[in-house]
Amino acid sequence: MLRHAFVANVLVALGTAQSTLVSSVKSVVPESTPAASAIGASASEPCALAAQYQAGSKGLNGPITAAVAHGCLMSVPVDEENDLQLIDDLKLLLQWNTDTQRFKDLPKWYDNEPFDLYAELDAIKHAIENGTYESENDVQSSISTLLSQTGDGHIAWAADISSVFAWQSGLSLVSVSSNGQDEPEIYSYGDLSLLYYGIYNFTASPIIKIDGEDIQSYLKRLGRQLAYHDAHARYNQMFPQQAQTSLGKGEFLGNYANGVYHGPNNTYTFKNGTVTTFSNIAIIGGNLTGVDSGKAFLNKLLSGNMTQSAPTKSSNTTQMTSAIPSPTATPTSAPGYPRPEILHPGNAIGGYYLNGSEYGDVAVLSIPTFGPEYSDPEFRNQPSFDFQTVARQFIKQAADDGKKKMVIDLRANGGGTTFLGFDLFKLFFPETEPYQANRRHAHQAYKQLLDLATFLGDTFIAQGKDITDPAVGAGLSEFYYRYFSVTPNDTDFASPAAFYGPHVSANDNFTSLRGWNLSTTAGLSSNSSVAGYGGPLAATTSPFNASNIVLLQDGACASTCAIFSELMRTMKGVETLAIGGLPNDDIPMQKVGGTKGWLTWDLDDFSGFSSNAYASANETTIESWEGTELEAMNKTKVIYGRGANFQVNAADGIRRGDTSETPLQFVYEAAECRIWYTPQMIFNVTQVWEAAARTKWGNGKCNAGPGWGKSDSLNGNANNSNPGTGAAGRAGMPAIALIFSVAAIILVL
Repeated sequence: MLRHAFVANVLVALGTAQSTLVSSVKSVVPESTPAASAIGASASEPCALAAQYQAGSKGLNGPITAAVAHGCLMSVPVDEENDLQLIDDLKLLLQWNTDTQRFKDLPKWYDNEPFDLYAELDAIKHAIENGTYESENDVQSSISTLLSQTGDGHIAWAADISSVFAWQSGLSLVSVSSNGQDEPEIYSYGDLSLLYYGIYNFTASPIIKIDGEDIQSYLKRLGRQLAYHDAHARYNQMFPQQAQTSLGKGEFLGNYANGVYHGPNNTYTFKNGTVTTFSNIAIIGGNLTGVDSGKAFLNKLLSGNMTQSAPTKSSNTTQMTSAIPSPTATPTSAPGYPRPEILHPGNAIGGYYLNGSEYGDVAVLSIPTFGPEYSDPEFRNQPSFDFQTVARQFIKQAADDGKKKMVIDLRANGGGTTFLGFDLFKLFFPETEPYQANRRHAHQAYKQLLDLATFLGDTFIAQGKDITDPAVGAGLSEFYYRYFSVTPNDTDFASPAAFYGPHVSANDNFTSLRGWNLSTTAGLSSNSSVAGYGGPLAATTSPFNASNIVLLQDGACASTCAIFSELMRTMKGVETLAIGGLPNDDIPMQKVGGTKGWLTWDLDDFSGFSSNAYASANETTIESWEGTELEAMNKTKVIYGRGANFQVNAADGIRRGDTSETPLQFVYEAAECRIWYTPQMIFNVTQVWEAAARTKWGNGKCNAGPGWGKSDSLNGNANNSNPGTGAAGRAGMPAIALIFSVAAIILVL
């Protein structure tokens, strides 16, 4: 009963009322719903049509046809004055990004073309001035697409206009191999759902074309909108994400089905000759009351708050309490998942055992995110504690129960709280100190804040204050050279100059390499501690041999996930099994396809940096900032009024022993082995885990990759070579809240 209830939910989410048996018969359902057809009948004022539907739908926000929604966006006039200022704002805040200069000269293996980010922003600005753009949507799409070309998910811009409509395809797709060995093909996800759950008995046919274009070419082109540096990772993101769905936030059917606009409709050609067309739809995400034109859309929804500077970010640090939901050994399993041994209340991490004689000694630690969340506001600041509790309990329990092998499922893991990655590494290898080497972009505003933080920190210490107390030092940790940061050799910095540098690398300036002092900084940022650094060690020796651990990846791993993977691989030699990806065996899939940056900062962070600096400095210091980057940051308005999301990569990670100091983002490393998804795996995660165990420790074979025990890696010193080929043989750490506590005493500089 529960299984069929899940199927019903899947079909509703898919719109499979439209796609039932699409590969076998002509669709018996109209291309759009009656309501959507009614409002799509006229295109004279598409924004008015969307508003009329919302007003008459009794609180429903869709669906409307994608044609109407897109037509509405394209009717919004260019907001020239604010757009020109927005470009300047972006260029100002991109000074905090670490790798801007490197995008001009990307390594040959990097799956994006080199470009000059500032020059391209200037080109957009000139196009605005010259009247080249016909709509505000085109302007903002150009900016967001430009930043996604970095292949770094820590660098992103999403304007307010992007949040008004959410796109949904009429069909969801999936890539599977029929038997796990043959080259994967693309199918309708709805077709495979019906077959797997036994609702219909028919032969599903692969899809070979979309709108007359080869389907592989179409999907690769569409995937270029996604900020990954690996083609396989982008490809996997087009399809349903089993691990993402397990977080309990609804069925995630992939970026092809949800999130990417690809026309008002699409025509699908199947291998068996069937040709069918489905309309795409949009869900309304904004209040369209009174919006009767593109101009009205601009005035109501895109005006933002242009009258005030950046809001002040609160410096309060919430303390951990004991009244938190407890990890449970009897939770409700996610769809397609077996009964867990233990599960985080927010589903961020869970422990499982495999059954049967072949897998009896295998445990699975599923970690779809390092950013645990609770929906209950009372517990929203506590989930990191429970994440650590689950990890500690399960790793110990698995070892005590005689499990010898561990599959760590990191699929869909886009990162989260950095210190959880370090903590997890220490739980597996308590005797090993994690290597840390990261750096910031050295520029004027950073140096100004560092100077101020140095004065404040030194003054607090002279007054006998404990700056490791969150009430005193939470805002100092990023910019103060003592207590919060250490050198890569785990020693203290001797001076602010030793801490800052700057050092020249790749024609740019950077701070000295540093690591976090895990004994002090973890608690300030996440209300948690790292095992062995204030937190207890569950064991003093490794509970599992490195050769008996495998990381299961789908390319989505990013940020904290990338840090954890780097520690496991370079410090202990743990290997990676990749799954899915493009249907070829000649281009290896990388272990980590998402950002390898160590820290991201967003608009909230920038507003805190500038506004709190001005709140704490005296008049003399403020006068010294006139005409500088910091003053410009404090006066910035447009980007805060128009930005649904803006963030930069604030810290590069550097691999131990890499004398070239190449950021990990630009270091290539292929997964040792890659396998395909089968239809059964899409709906039953146990089959994924069994395939992983079989391939790593049994008689399973790799479909692609250099092979177990073989490294296909390029460090920074060989960074411009092409990788070898062969077959079988929101992030990161949440930025520290503020520069300093607003509650600090008034200081005279």
